[in-house]
Amino acid sequence: MKRNQGSVLLIVVGFIAILVSTFLLMINISHLIYEKQKFQNKIDQVSVFATNLIDLNHYYSNSILEGIKLDELQINQEVKRLLDEDNTLSSLKTEVDFDQLNIEASKNVKLPFLFGIDFIEIFVKSSAKLVVE
Repeated sequence: MKRNQGSVLLIVVGFIAILVSTFLLMINISHLIYEKQKFQNKIDQVSVFATNLIDLNHYYSNSILEGIKLDELQINQEVKRLLDEDNTLSSLKTEVDFDQLNIEASKNVKLPFLFGIDFIEIFVKSSAKLVVE
């Protein structure tokens, strides 16, 4: 009878360890999903904001029929400033094609409970187009 009690105790401890590690893993995954959604919302806001940064020199020197061009230098500075507030940005790529803006960025996210991993890199993309009516 004593031998059976030891095996049941070992099985119960094993199940508890599996249950706790599964719970911690779920917390890590939900934290990653939350951080990705927050970063995606932020990059979407930045891309819409950046489409308002038009190249005034091009606008005043050319006719309105040629269209309104985005200011690539000012956009790059503002995007970097707005996205890298907490210094976790690992890569940033902005492409300006006259009135179209594409932003790709990745960020390092620390996990609340570490399983031998220091951080996870998340990647997001956004694009916006300047529309003048």
